[in-house]
Amino acid sequence: MQNEISKQDIINVAQSINKSVSESQINWILENYNSQQKEDPKTNWSLIVENMLYQLPLMEKQFNLMYNVGRAKYVINIHNGYDLTDDGSLFFGIRLFSNKRLFEKAQKDLIKQGYKQTN
Repeated sequence: MQNEISKQDIINVAQSINKSVSESQINWILENYNSQQKEDPKTNWSLIVENMLYQLPLMEKQFNLMYNVGRAKYVINIHNGYDLTDDGSLFFGIRLFSNKRLFEKAQKDLIKQGYKQTN
């Protein structure tokens, strides 16, 4: 049994716990609500939304750098702020570079786009 929730439901739960939410965060909750609800179908919908709201601080655009991984000289792992793996952990895409100049330019471009470096 899946319940439908609205944007206003999410906003109301966020206000009740003194959290502000952006439009992209609301959309992430709407997209992932059913999978969270399937894990514990007897849980009240507002508790599921509240739990998802507490997970949001982890959901920021971020990247980290690695060097000399296999045959790649420079590696950037990128998380776009909302993609998760099947087990619920953050999904990171990967970009490989052999040129230091392009590697540094890619870092600067990510920072301009609002990504935060985590290492």
